[in-house]
Amino acid sequence: PGLIYQIDESAIVTVRSQVNGFLYLIYVHADGTATLLFPNEHEPENRVTKGGSYTIPGPEAGFRLAVSPPTGTGLVKACARQEKLIDQCRWSGKRGRTSGAR
Repeated sequence: PGLIYQIDESAIVTVRSQVNGFLYLIYVHADGTATLLFPNEHEPENRVTKGGSYTIPGPEAGFRLAVSPPTGTGLVKACARQEKLIDQCRWSGKRGRTSGAR
């Protein structure tokens, strides 16, 4: 069972890393398109340590993950890799937003 969010609510993602490496959060929209949520221009540092717990966005992040239309069933995927996959992160016009995160 997933979480159900209302329009303009803020989502917060907490993950625990199983490896030393780099964390990536990807939101898969209801239509199958994907948006990189983290790292981003507000929180570019994505290094994590094994066993560490991380909350995105952090308390001083300067952005929020606000739910916006269109609504539907979406999915947040977290991936921690030992090697850095992305050097320069860019937002896809969705700046800290999700579409009916669930």
